[in-house]
Amino acid sequence: MRISEASLLDMDIDGYDHHLILNDGSTWFVNPRDLVKLAEWVPSAMIAVDCCEDNSFFPYLLTNLDNDVSLLAMKID
Repeated sequence: MRISEASLLDMDIDGYDHHLILNDGSTWFVNPRDLVKLAEWVPSAMIAVDCCEDNSFFPYLLTNLDNDVSLLAMKID
């Protein structure tokens, strides 16, 4: 189920807290297994946020609409 769409404002793939920030103010912790995918994303890309699994540690699917690459994440704000 699509929750929202926003552009990618900033991301940090170095260090322990690999996260990204969307221009709607939301901050997302990215599944460490998906860091390789996140490295392909660039600021200003349009990101779709979908709910995928309520009982998962990473219950959201973030999809880069510019290159159709998806990753799992958890909202941290």
